[in-house]
Amino acid sequence: MDKESMSLSGYLELVGRAIANSVPDNVWIRAEISELRVNANGHCYLTLVEKNPADQRMMTAKVSAIIWASRYRMLAPMFEEYTMQRLSAGMSVLVSVVPNFHEVYGFSLNIVDIDATFTLGDLARKRMDTIQHLHDDGIWDMNHDLPFPVPANRVAIISSASAAGYGDFVNQLEGNPQGFVFYTHLFPAIMQGDNAAQSVIDALDQVYACSSLFDVVVIIRGGGATTDMLAFDDYELAASCAQFPLPIVTGIGHTRDESVLDMVAKAPVKTPTAVAEFLIGLMADEAAALDDLGSRLTVAASALLNNERDRVTADADALRTQVMLRLKDAESEMRQAQLGLANAARNLMTGSGAAVRLQTVRLRQAVELALTNARNVTDNASARLRQVTETRLHAETDRLDNAAKMVRMASPERVLRRGFSITRLNGKAVRSAGELKPGDVLSSTFVDGQRESVVR
Repeated sequence: MDKESMSLSGYLELVGRAIANSVPDNVWIRAEISELRVNANGHCYLTLVEKNPADQRMMTAKVSAIIWASRYRMLAPMFEEYTMQRLSAGMSVLVSVVPNFHEVYGFSLNIVDIDATFTLGDLARKRMDTIQHLHDDGIWDMNHDLPFPVPANRVAIISSASAAGYGDFVNQLEGNPQGFVFYTHLFPAIMQGDNAAQSVIDALDQVYACSSLFDVVVIIRGGGATTDMLAFDDYELAASCAQFPLPIVTGIGHTRDESVLDMVAKAPVKTPTAVAEFLIGLMADEAAALDDLGSRLTVAASALLNNERDRVTADADALRTQVMLRLKDAESEMRQAQLGLANAARNLMTGSGAAVRLQTVRLRQAVELALTNARNVTDNASARLRQVTETRLHAETDRLDNAAKMVRMASPERVLRRGFSITRLNGKAVRSAGELKPGDVLSSTFVDGQRESVVR
């Protein structure tokens, strides 16, 4: 006996009618976009999922959805204009849907509207969660607190090799009017799309492996849509930059809002060329400080030499005065001895023999004592003069040597060896680009020679 049956298509058609009759149209549902692609005809195909709140790795629901081309051309620009983000995988959305069941393609949802305010609120919440997470981890200010090395001219660049912003940055550095020397190396990375954050983290890991070779890291990209900025709010990327041991300067080509990456970097700058100008400005400040230090060292050394010369002269005059006084004392004692000798001689001529002999002995003793005292005074004065003079000369020699070392440390040759150059016009140093005009012939002095150039 044949059993009652129906075809598969007939059964699925029955299921489709049941769904159409029992499930209401235009229901607003919350979901996350796990996959999204737009085909050549302009239709947008999506996979919507719902994740377990307790474990984001587990899905509790999953369904295919479609936005027909005519509807997508209207919804996508409106969504992007409101949220400043392109509709993409990973976003939470609130969509109005109509159920659809096809005998071949199965069940799916037809998206007829998108509430952009829901997604914008979710993006803002995720951004604030990321910022709070960085604060809670205690790493928010770590890169802020790093000082810029002096000089900061060894630059690790993280960018796309083909980006126009990268070329502009390098040209700006190499063509700086002050002639500062910069050493750069590119660590390529993808700067937009779903893999941008991880690509930049990988490049940071490469820089970290040779961080002793660099003074600063710059992360740059050349313009692009605001919708490409979502990657730079990524927590893992921001955390890697916040904890990086070198100061980070960002120039990721946007002007409306700061990314979280900008917030944790040492110096957030808007564009790649602005980053180059920032680094050139650092070098200019360092050069000006070095010039000022050299000038102050020269003045201080000159003043020290003059002071020491005056002190040596004053000490010599004082020693000369002391010696003259000692000599006068010795001369007075000699005159007293001569008077005693004369008196003794007169007594010898007029006195008795015993008295004469006694007087002679006393006279001899007086003369010998006077001569000995005078000799001792002279010897002591000479010894003290020699000792004081030698001590003073040693001290002044040490001071002069130290002053000479300070002057040598500030010499132009040492400055040139540190990567600086001196540019002159008609023999005078050029301190500002405003002093120059087209056609001027410049002479640039480097540590290993001179070169001439013409201002164009």
